[in-house]
Amino acid sequence: MYTESMNTALYAAMSHADQLVMAPESMLWLQGYYGEALYIKDLLDMIGVRGNFLTMGDYKSAAEMLTRSGPSEPAEENLNRLFDGWYQATVERIAARRGLSKTQVRGLIDAGPFLAKQALDAGLIDGVATKADFLTGLKDAVAAAYGGEPWVQNRYREEKAKANFANPFALFASLFAGSAPEEDPAPVIGIVYVEGTIQPGHGQPSPFGGSGGAFSGDIAHALDLAAGDERVRAVVLRVNSPGGSALASEVILEAARRVQSQKPVVVSMGDVAASGGYYVSC
Repeated sequence: MYTESMNTALYAAMSHADQLVMAPESMLWLQGYYGEALYIKDLLDMIGVRGNFLTMGDYKSAAEMLTRSGPSEPAEENLNRLFDGWYQATVERIAARRGLSKTQVRGLIDAGPFLAKQALDAGLIDGVATKADFLTGLKDAVAAAYGGEPWVQNRYREEKAKANFANPFALFASLFAGSAPEEDPAPVIGIVYVEGTIQPGHGQPSPFGGSGGAFSGDIAHALDLAAGDERVRAVVLRVNSPGGSALASEVILEAARRVQSQKPVVVSMGDVAASGGYYVSC
């Protein structure tokens, strides 16, 4: 299993993997659980508004945010039991999968969060590598075990949606449908945009506009496509970003370096290329 970042809940789930590898400079946010609640009775008092609710039983506390300045004893007890249960289950799961005692896991949670290298030294993960190196190692391991040359498909391509316009919701399906570019053997210059705040992962399409940011997964995927396309003779990285996530910037930079090892890469800066935007431009 390969990941660029994990929080406590995600790590507890992913700890079941045979091998757990993290990206360089990434973070394992292994910390305890906590919760916050909003109580606005004092605010309502200031403007002359009083909440009037009928509740059934001590633990029915949904209306307390409007009628109290803090949780009732039953509500606080309920929340504490909930968080204690989550915490205990998390500790037990991590201890069982990582070969650690519960005491050791509690100590590690108290000491978190961890940089990837620190997590490796603590025995919380099994390796630190770039995604490209991880995939290369995975291919080598599969080839050694089964022979042949394995092929890794880590992003499934969605088929173009077939819109049925007798359906009133078909318009939304058509907005999400993509079309494959026409094949043209002529050489081209590829342009990859780093537009907006740099964020980890992949953007989610919306019928009301774009995904609103520079997502490292999408940009790295585009750069890898450009690197592997023989028609693309060079790549322009168009950067117009104030920065954002350090981890996402690192992922984009590594992808740009993979392209640069095969063909020219030129950076074009827009109105702003600050912080992470400047980092990926390096």
